[in-house]
Amino acid sequence: MKELFEIIKEHLSHMGIIMRLARYEDKANNQGNYLGMLWQFLNPAFQVGTYYLVFGLGLKSNGDPEAGVPYIVWMLFGLSTWFFMNGSFMAGISSITSKVAMVSKMKFPISILPTVRYVSELTSFWAMMAISFVSMLVAGVPITTHILQFFYYFFAMTALMFVFGIFNATINVLIPDYKMLMTSVMRLLFWASGAIWNISQLPPKIADVIKLNPFFYVVNGMRDSFLSQSWFWSADRIQYTIMFWAFVVGLGLVGSHLHMKFRSRFIDFI
Repeated sequence: MKELFEIIKEHLSHMGIIMRLARYEDKANNQGNYLGMLWQFLNPAFQVGTYYLVFGLGLKSNGDPEAGVPYIVWMLFGLSTWFFMNGSFMAGISSITSKVAMVSKMKFPISILPTVRYVSELTSFWAMMAISFVSMLVAGVPITTHILQFFYYFFAMTALMFVFGIFNATINVLIPDYKMLMTSVMRLLFWASGAIWNISQLPPKIADVIKLNPFFYVVNGMRDSFLSQSWFWSADRIQYTIMFWAFVVGLGLVGSHLHMKFRSRFIDFI
């Protein structure tokens, strides 16, 4: 626990550097493109259009029939959240190995590099969430007090990406094949995230297993904030809330321990 708190302290004391590096990442990633940072929105927008054509129009999927929410609105909130988490997750894996020169000369803790990538990904997240919110209003979906728990789920998503970032970046230094493995795993988890289809259509036992997925917890929670009538402490959510935070704390402890144990030797491994 001491190691986890130490890494959190490093982040809080270097927040200014994190924000500056994130802005630099945004500019560097879009430097050679005519449309620049607009591609951070266009790429997910094209993917949203593809999934809607296939699942919304082709397979006639339903979002939340009981709440009367159109599929496109239901899907937008799910994909906006998933695209952000997937992008942050995969970028965090190589956040240390891709900065070999910086790691060898830096005067700030290596632990902040995964978080830099997380902050960099936020630009497209806010754009996609804004479009999702506007589509909700156009569709006539009412705004309720449940929208307040968006702040809770955003914090939960941040905590999940934070612990995954520390763990993934460390393991990727120790095991070079780790990113290839997780690329395949994330493709599988996409279908278990509930981003584009309602898992309530599955047999109850299978659906219960999928609900243990922390990515599903966040995706479903974001929808609860805007489209549903359920609080994260309600009877049908509380057990998953407890399991989610148990997972976050457990992964945070393991990831911070490995990071602090090996980070003085990262250059040797890289």
